[in-house]
Amino acid sequence: MKTSTLSPLPVLLSDDDLHAQVLVAASDMLVLRALELIGKRIVRDERSRFQTLQRSGRPFFEAYQIWTPAPTQIDAALATAWHNCDRVVAFYGYWDYTETHLRDVLDNYVRWLVKSGQPHNRHTLTLALQP
Repeated sequence: MKTSTLSPLPVLLSDDDLHAQVLVAASDMLVLRALELIGKRIVRDERSRFQTLQRSGRPFFEAYQIWTPAPTQIDAALATAWHNCDRVVAFYGYWDYTETHLRDVLDNYVRWLVKSGQPHNRHTLTLALQP
């Protein structure tokens, strides 16, 4: 029987680093959900868009990079996108964030993504979240 050697455990993150990474991860999920809601509204506009998106293999949260949503679609989607900000702040809060502050930062970040057509990534999100 062949035995393998285990690699050493990685260096543990400091509490501050860990809290920051958890906040970014939780915020990342909120942003992806918001972009998905926008994408579903965009795709619903025309039946052919669903087929185009399906053929491309791209997820709903990337639809804003293909078609430009109307401001009303963005507003409607984001009106319901941030309901879990209170839970994120309560469980994963860092940098003295309040629910309102986190919601405003994420809302502005998503609006910037959609307006610019830039893809979402964790590095850009981390920069947006920093105080």
